[in-house]
Amino acid sequence: MKNLVKIVGWSGAIAFLMVQPALTGEQGRREAEEIRLFSKNKAFDLIAQGVTRVTEVQVNQTDDGLEVILETPTGEQLVPLILPEDNNLVIEILDATLALPTGN
Repeated sequence: MKNLVKIVGWSGAIAFLMVQPALTGEQGRREAEEIRLFSKNKAFDLIAQGVTRVTEVQVNQTDDGLEVILETPTGEQLVPLILPEDNNLVIEILDATLALPTGN
């Protein structure tokens, strides 16, 4: 039976993606290159560790806020990293990738 992982959020908005501001000038190019190299190394490290596939995502409103349910095919426990940022709540799931049936 597939295991459901529940994460109950606060009543603020949940940010699934973070947008990085555009960088300009020589310093911006250096920073962009450092970020690119860091991202490449980070992705390699994640692949080396094995990435858990998230096959279904449900978002439900509750009396206390929001509930996000992530389903994995093997029932693996996912580890959320919860980061409040201003009026947003960012939840990062380490070592996981979306693999939805619709391809989105």
